[in-house]
Amino acid sequence: MDRSPTTTRRRAASYVAWVDRRRRTILAVAVALVVAGSLLAARRLPLLTDLSNLLPPQARSVRDLEEIQRRSPSLGLALCVVASADPERRAQATRRLADRLRGLDRGLLLDVVADQGAARRFAWDHRFLFAPLGDLEAARDVLSARLRHAKLKANPLFVSLDAGDADAEAEPADRARMDSLRRRLRDAEEAARHPAELVSPDGTLQLLIVETTFPSAATAQGQRLLAALDNAVAATAREAGPGVSFGITEDVIIAVAEHEAILRGLWLAIALTVAIVGASMLLYFGSLPALLALFGALAVGTMATFGVAALGIGRLNSVTAFLSAIVIGNGINYPILVLARHLEARRRGEAPRDALATALGGSFTGTLTAALAAACAYGCLVVTDFRGFRDFGVMGGIGMLLCWAATYVVLPALLAELERRGLVRAAREPRLGRWIGRLLPRRADVVVAVSAVILLAAAAATWRYLRADPYEYNWHRMRSDSAAARLAQRWMERIDAGFGRQFVGGFVVGAPTDAAADEAERILRARAEDEPGVDRGQALFRRVSSIHDLVPLHQERKQAVLAEIRRLCDDKLLRSLDDADADDVRALRPPDDIRPLTDADVPTLLARKYCERDGSSGRLLFANQASRFDGWNGRDMIAFADSVRALALPAGTAMGGGAFVFADVLRAVAHAGPRATAVALAGVALIVLLVVGVGRHALVTLLAVVAGTTLMIAIGAALGLRINFLDFVALPITLGISVDYAVNVVARERADGSGSARHALVTTGGAVVLCSWTTIVGYASLLLSSNAGIRSFGLVAILGELTCLLAALTLAPALLEILSRRKSATV
Repeated sequence: MDRSPTTTRRRAASYVAWVDRRRRTILAVAVALVVAGSLLAARRLPLLTDLSNLLPPQARSVRDLEEIQRRSPSLGLALCVVASADPERRAQATRRLADRLRGLDRGLLLDVVADQGAARRFAWDHRFLFAPLGDLEAARDVLSARLRHAKLKANPLFVSLDAGDADAEAEPADRARMDSLRRRLRDAEEAARHPAELVSPDGTLQLLIVETTFPSAATAQGQRLLAALDNAVAATAREAGPGVSFGITEDVIIAVAEHEAILRGLWLAIALTVAIVGASMLLYFGSLPALLALFGALAVGTMATFGVAALGIGRLNSVTAFLSAIVIGNGINYPILVLARHLEARRRGEAPRDALATALGGSFTGTLTAALAAACAYGCLVVTDFRGFRDFGVMGGIGMLLCWAATYVVLPALLAELERRGLVRAAREPRLGRWIGRLLPRRADVVVAVSAVILLAAAAATWRYLRADPYEYNWHRMRSDSAAARLAQRWMERIDAGFGRQFVGGFVVGAPTDAAADEAERILRARAEDEPGVDRGQALFRRVSSIHDLVPLHQERKQAVLAEIRRLCDDKLLRSLDDADADDVRALRPPDDIRPLTDADVPTLLARKYCERDGSSGRLLFANQASRFDGWNGRDMIAFADSVRALALPAGTAMGGGAFVFADVLRAVAHAGPRATAVALAGVALIVLLVVGVGRHALVTLLAVVAGTTLMIAIGAALGLRINFLDFVALPITLGISVDYAVNVVARERADGSGSARHALVTTGGAVVLCSWTTIVGYASLLLSSNAGIRSFGLVAILGELTCLLAALTLAPALLEILSRRKSATV
């Protein structure tokens, strides 16, 4: 490849002439791209914040979840909480709120559960089949004893020959058993007529369970429901007055809070990035038309990126949501460097076309290397199985290349048009470059020696940090801490304290056949703490339920006992009993038309969650984690998921729960992160060698990149930062983006001649600092997000920017100066 200045200049001049002739066509196409990209992003790029959208489709938790969602209605939950120290006011407020909730849009709300009435009424209506077999046998035996006693009393010839009357001795025991049966019947009837409300043991909390018609991931419907719930709660609170407080929480509410927090953070990041970067550019370049040209090129690259993402990916997730601010902050680097070179040439008196050719030809190698390295760093994420990383990598890589392409197609056309109109003004040379040139010490060997000591210490700290399990396991630190999310979490904590963990909710277990479902239920119940004889310290589940819980057990045997009871109750001799005993007989007599109950007899309200979309039932189970597992602790979730998956469940059994997704996310990060970083480092090195060429310039560029990245990790370790699924991408991205700074200093030194490192800082250092500043602004805007994971990413990325910029402005020119001296000494 001919890299001589003359050849490069000639080619650049020819290209500028071509662009100038077709500038309006180029600008028309650019406008069309912005409009098309904006429309595609608005209509076909929804934000999906559910964790399953971060994992690859082949991940077990994702496959299981998709299988469960295919079969199950996947309904969501919201909990309305009423709290008061006054039981009467609490109960009254809850009933008023329940009445309001039942009047809400039935397209959003499936049911409002205020008590156990449905189950109690079903049990009472079929009390003879739901009664324990032992109770039925006891009733039969008592009736049999009474009938025998009545027969004896009716026989005038009967004279007992026993020393004592056995029937007389047994009568008190029979009466005690009858009293017990009578109490149980009375209690069951009372529970059916006046079912117990959902009140905590201490009497201060009362719940309303809102079952929705949509899953928690459907945030648009969740927002509508939350607005309706807020209105109902506000109206009830006004009626209840002081001393009664209300809360709304559970998965639908938390999902809405997460979604809105990310969305607010996204728009805030974009607005702040554009505003601060724009002001910075105006101060640096001193030309509003030039600034508009710069942002015009950036708009084309950015919107084209999101248009391609809408067509190729079709979604944003919690990792890619904030890429817009990052693409703006990083993608603007290329037009900054071109515009800086253009205005520098104009200040030297070059004509507009010549200045543009100088800018494009002189910046081409440096910006191309930077763009390819950044795209490689993003693109390396594609090699991972983590869908969150992969989507981020595809969008980021395409974004860098499209922003670079817009810099060399759209920006020249805009500048050519503005120059023809006489609108571009070359302000005086920015002083920033001269200030930076003065920062470099006169002794380059001292800089290199001090840098070597710091880097050795940083490398040691980095090694210790990476070996000590640096991952974040506290899920609270990776979720939104917006006011709404914090409030929902506080109410969830109060519910856990008042009712116990996992009072509601849980996950679905889907078996392929009825027999498999029975076997899975047997295995799961053997590890459920609510089952008799299960050690709570070893339990995996708090409870396990199926539709079979709603169908009486031992019905065939009960039918036989009930037939005996019916026969005994119909005996004419029992008519001679006194009124109290006669009432007992009437209460105990089963109806003639009792038949065995099946799953189909269970009321829809109770059976709904166990029914599949095709109407079948019996193959879906519900379970939730044992009390010993903390759902916000990553280690607990991994231990829980591993233990459950180790159970010998029937083949084809699917488990669709957030705990399994969470555990797989943590594992995917630990597996994908190091591989992505290694690929990024190798790719960046290859690109630098191919574009810059083998030699001291490539060596200096790569040393500066590695030094800055190592220092970033060491400082992060010193600050106690932990790696989560959002900020791990900062490491491979920093490797790629940091090339931008070192390579442009190096490229300018090579263009100006050996020994011109300090001059390279004066002329290019200001633009390099400005490039880094715009990127830092993009990252810093993320610090204002209410999502803790996004803030963590922003902080880590800023550290990387600062350390890599420091290496580019100190270590890179010092190394260039030393190597230049050695080269001169050998000539």
